[in-house]
Amino acid sequence: GANSYGQLGLGHKEDVLIPQSLKDVSCKCQDIKSITGGGGHSAVITGAGELFVCGHNKDGQLGLNHTEDVLRFTLCTALSGFCVKQVACGWDFTIILVGSGLVLSCGSNSFGQLGVPQISSPCLIPQKIESLKEKVVEVAAGLRHALAATESGLVFQWGTGMASRAKRANQGKTLPQFLTAEEPCEVTGLEDVKVKKVAASSYHSVSLT
Repeated sequence: GANSYGQLGLGHKEDVLIPQSLKDVSCKCQDIKSITGGGGHSAVITGAGELFVCGHNKDGQLGLNHTEDVLRFTLCTALSGFCVKQVACGWDFTIILVGSGLVLSCGSNSFGQLGVPQISSPCLIPQKIESLKEKVVEVAAGLRHALAATESGLVFQWGTGMASRAKRANQGKTLPQFLTAEEPCEVTGLEDVKVKKVAASSYHSVSLT
């Protein structure tokens, strides 16, 4: 596929037309738990709970404390004290869920997608989203918004999940706070159900009860 930023982890930036195996990467011989991708960056979680990342890094979305693109999967050492459970990659940011139920984020915060209003963009090292007080069991990321489902079945959203057309159509109207919140805000309309999973795409979100 596309490899303009090295997001395939193959050590170069040429597009690739057929699947190729990774070479000379430290995560190659480990059990791979999950793989996910965003708008030009990729992330792999190993069975040991380590996070390896590569690709586009202009806004620090790889969490490696710099903004250079990375052409091979590289260990995110900033998370060395955590066991990573799940990663959700947005367009230019990354949401990280660790085993304790804590959520961290890094990358661009131009639309409040990191869930930490006081952080100026870019954020180069994963930061805890302190305002999420409940234990989180799943996260999701869209183009510029993110979601978290808690152990108790609540859903929180932050960033902007609205397309420009929707913003224009609703100009002057009172909208639910969670649609444009800069920190986690409970999603209304789900009070009578317990959500188990969440998913997101560019401009929409899904909750599974």
